[in-house]
Amino acid sequence: MVLSLASCSAKPSSSFEASTKTAVQEQATSQETEPEVGVPEEANSEATVSQEPVTDPVASKFNGLWITNSSIGTLYYFDNGEVTCYINDNYDPSAPDLHYEIAQKEDYTIEEVISQDVSGYRAVLKSGNEYWLLDDYPDALSCYWHDENGVLQLSSSSSLTRVTDFTVDDLIVEGNPAEQNIPAETESDTDDGMASQSPYADIVLEYENNYGKLTFLNVDGYDYYIGVFEAKLIDFDQDGSDELLIGYSTPREDVEQYIPEPKLDVWTIKDGVPVRVYEGANVRHGDIGSNCAFIDFDGKYCLCVGYGGYEIDFTLLSLEKGSFTQYLNLKSDMDNSYFMINGEDADKDQWYELYQKIENNPEEHFHSGFIAPEGHESREALQEAVSEDYKLLGM
Repeated sequence: MVLSLASCSAKPSSSFEASTKTAVQEQATSQETEPEVGVPEEANSEATVSQEPVTDPVASKFNGLWITNSSIGTLYYFDNGEVTCYINDNYDPSAPDLHYEIAQKEDYTIEEVISQDVSGYRAVLKSGNEYWLLDDYPDALSCYWHDENGVLQLSSSSSLTRVTDFTVDDLIVEGNPAEQNIPAETESDTDDGMASQSPYADIVLEYENNYGKLTFLNVDGYDYYIGVFEAKLIDFDQDGSDELLIGYSTPREDVEQYIPEPKLDVWTIKDGVPVRVYEGANVRHGDIGSNCAFIDFDGKYCLCVGYGGYEIDFTLLSLEKGSFTQYLNLKSDMDNSYFMINGEDADKDQWYELYQKIENNPEEHFHSGFIAPEGHESREALQEAVSEDYKLLGM
């Protein structure tokens, strides 16, 4: 580990050196006068003084274990210029355990906070995120990230609180850390993984507060999933900046039995602030069923909305100039009595060619709200997919 804190490797002061030298000389003189029995004289001709490692007082304020203020229980261990992130995919605030995995390691430097309003220091991570430790709040680290315009923004969900109930040595690290193949921080490491806090992270946590984290309800062998099941970064309008596609499943309110109703929302960044540009995209099937999907249509990502029962009415929506508009509409019926493309009568073969482009999307682009016993999904696969989504968001 290469420390960025120069003061951590600073030599003792000259006055300390002088006092140490005097003590050594006095000890040597005393030993020359009264040599110890059984110890050769040459062994007493030189004295060795052991010194404790010098710890920078500012660095020590950051050192130790910290936990996120959000419900995901991520831990950060600051240690003299290197911070290690520990995650627990099954963390439960009501019954926390100490089983964690190492997600990432990253170097940081410490700088003084220059402000007329507050005083303190900040740990600047290599990824660009900053953790501020203010003199008035010694047990809290406020997390800041830079938006697409370079403006520093406060992220309350990613801010940290000092852990006092246990230490890093108490963690039960899943697998041998040496076998986890976590490389030293490089420039490429900051481009993905958990290197940088996304401005959308707070939005995901807001959805978790409203709809819950991903859980499952088993009914007759079917695993209905509830809560946030997707949080992907997708550049819908291909302008070089990602939007957030977030999927969440809620129960149908117009029926007595539990029936999931999965939906998709899309958020984008405007003037440095996340704003929602679409809400509740899904496709109804029959009287009570529904699913949702985002479609890769010839390299262009679209939302799919409409109806897929006896009458087929699919509309693909694309993001254009900050809002979703119709990109393609397909209408037909189960009897194949008519075919329409964008409101115009169409040839059957032409209609099916476009329809197949929708149907041939990867299975993971579609969500029905439940996992069938023999279906392509599984609890573990969906949980892992969500975990990967969160990592890319820096959560």
